[in-house]
Parts: sequence; C-alpha cells; structure tokens
Amino acid sequence: MIFKMKRGLTLIELLLYFAVVAGVVSILGLIGWAIYSSNWTVKQLGGTIKESIPAKVINVTWKESNMWVLYREPRDGEKPEVLTFQEYSNLGIVQGKAVITEIFKPKE
Repeated sequence: MIFKMKRGLTLIELLLYFAVVAGVVSILGLIGWAIYSSNWTVKQLGGTIKESIPAKVINVTWKESNMWVLYREPRDGEKPEVLTFQEYSNLGIVQGKAVITEIFKPKE
C-alpha cells in the first residue's frame, strides 16, 4: 500500500512535485546568471555587449571571462567616439562584439 498524505498526494507524487520545482528554479537561476554575466555570454556564446566608458578608450581585451579596458583622460580637442571591437573566429561560428561608447565632455 502506498502512503497517502492528508490532501490526497502520495509520497512519490510529492517528491516528484518537489523535483520539478527544483528543476525549474535551477533552470531559471542559470538563465538569470547567464544574462547577468554578459561578458561571459558574449565571449563564450557570441553576441554583443554595450558599455559606456567616461574616458578615452585605448584598448580592450579579455582575461578569462572578464573584459578589461585600457583608457586615459581625454586631451584638449578630443571628442567622444563609439568604438566596436569584433572577434572573428576561425570557423565563423562564435563571433562576439563589444560596442564601447566614450562619454565625456570635449575639452576646448
């Protein structure tokens, strides 16, 4: 005989219910983490990341799943620019792109 709970659920049905809920919560957590960690997503899966930097950008590189930006203070007469750093893979399957917008007031 199968053990019945007060509300009519068997123990097996109750365990199955909790397993499904735990699976759904895990999947939603992974999706949220992937969206939150956009640097990793762009580097590993391709796509585009957009960043605003309040200085003059010199170079961008990746260290593991972190994007590093080398920048400096703007000089007189320099204006903000939009820079695109594009990855080209050998097979053309995964291609990441970083679009960086410099946001500073031009010096006169």
